Amino acid sequence: MVLVRSFAAGLRAPLRHWRLVLLLWAVNLAVALPLAAVLADEIQGSIGRSLVAEELLQGFDTGWHGEFHHGASRLAETFGGELLGAGAFFENLERWWRGDLLSLPPALVAAGLLYAVVWAFLLGGVLERLAGSGGGADLPSFFAACGRHWFRFLRLALLAAVLYYLVYRLVRAGFGALEAASRDLTSERTALLWVLAGAALTVLLLAAVRTVFDYAKIAVVAGRRRSALAAAWAGLRLVGRRPFATLGLYGAFAFLGALLLALYALLPPFAGAGTWATVLLAALVGQLALAAKLALRLGLLGAEVRLYAAPGAPPAPPPAS
Repeated sequence: MVLVRSFAAGLRAPLRHWRLVLLLWAVNLAVALPLAAVLADEIQGSIGRSLVAEELLQGFDTGWHGEFHHGASRLAETFGGELLGAGAFFENLERWWRGDLLSLPPALVAAGLLYAVVWAFLLGGVLERLAGSGGGADLPSFFAACGRHWFRFLRLALLAAVLYYLVYRLVRAGFGALEAASRDLTSERTALLWVLAGAALTVLLLAAVRTVFDYAKIAVVAGRRRSALAAAWAGLRLVGRRPFATLGLYGAFAFLGALLLALYALLPPFAGAGTWATVLLAALVGQLALAAKLALRLGLLGAEVRLYAAPGAPPAPPPAS
């Protein structure tokens, strides 16, 4: 079955291309470190040499956080106990689902856009390696592939952003109408079922947009599409012809991601941390969780590359003369 074979290929991809996982982790860290340094400096200025520093080693101090939050900058206002451990991943998922990512402080929005641009650059080289068409394992060949596809990927990102915006507008209008209609309902259970159905539809639409544009990028690399619109159409055709396989593959890796988050949540990194050694260990566990998340992302791309190459994929256009 093509879905099972593609899923198995995706599970092998991070093991075969572990250097790519390290590269993506290093890029993520490089983008986050300047913001982390600013936040750390502001926190250090708040606690100084007081006893609060020792108390924070034992657990999150809500009293100190209230005082810190009152005079903090917009960037520091985003720091809270809910972001420790697995909470940060859940917070990002919630903002992605609600479409509130652009409501973050400007520094975080700028960092996110920078990461998106860098990811669009690296993705060409990543997909060529996964597709086995990278023309060599050395760094110059990898970065040459990155530059070769970068501008097409940026155009695809703009097209995807338009569709995401339309989905969020549709969802907000739908939930607004649902809220108005639920005022006349006498059963809370019925209202809850309508909300859950709306949430499921939202996740399905967002997953469909992401999946279509994943295959559009693969069409650029493996299918030699030179036009962003042609690549987007190829991705849409593939998802439309194979909705079970394409969305099922996305759902399978999303399920693995949920399991990873659940396991991480069972071991809160900062719970009971009484020494600097345990704090450093907690930070290491957090980075390992991030690396595992990136490995799953790479695995999904590897599975999608395998599915795109399976019989029935949109044929590649003839090479330009």
